[in-house]
Amino acid sequence: LTAARMGRGGAAATAALAVPWLGRAMLDRVIASRDAHDVNRGFLLIGFLWIVSVGLGLARNLLTLNLGQRVIRDVRQRFIAHILCLPVAFFDESRSGDLLARLSNDTDQLRRTLTDDMVGSVGQIAILAGGAAVLFTLDWHFTACLLALSPLVYVGHRWLAPRLRSYNRAS
Repeated sequence: LTAARMGRGGAAATAALAVPWLGRAMLDRVIASRDAHDVNRGFLLIGFLWIVSVGLGLARNLLTLNLGQRVIRDVRQRFIAHILCLPVAFFDESRSGDLLARLSNDTDQLRRTLTDDMVGSVGQIAILAGGAAVLFTLDWHFTACLLALSPLVYVGHRWLAPRLRSYNRAS
């Protein structure tokens, strides 16, 4: 199931990346022919691709959310089954509120990791790789300049992300 969700993320990325590629071809054709029919057909095609991209992205998000909720349900059921098997002395030493808070926080973090991070990263990688391929095809000089700046973006992210995480945890 996760592979299918990741595949939908790649399909959504492909549909999104087809828009600039076909937009360029459409613009070249319209300028050459100056035909209004070509303009209408091009805009309909781009609109269709946009709708397909949005639809696939929505399907991916809904299925990913479903996956995350099912995993959380299973973890919580196993946790509760384990808690029910513990001796009564455990409950004399532990506060139930702490157990529930820990369960809630840990399962929510697990859900975010599974849904937002893992599955979302596949779509982002597909957009990045496909976008680089489209850009190289359209204008390789400009793309080379952009890719030369990518290490700076990576270093900035590695520097900024831990600071943002600490601010988020503090609030």
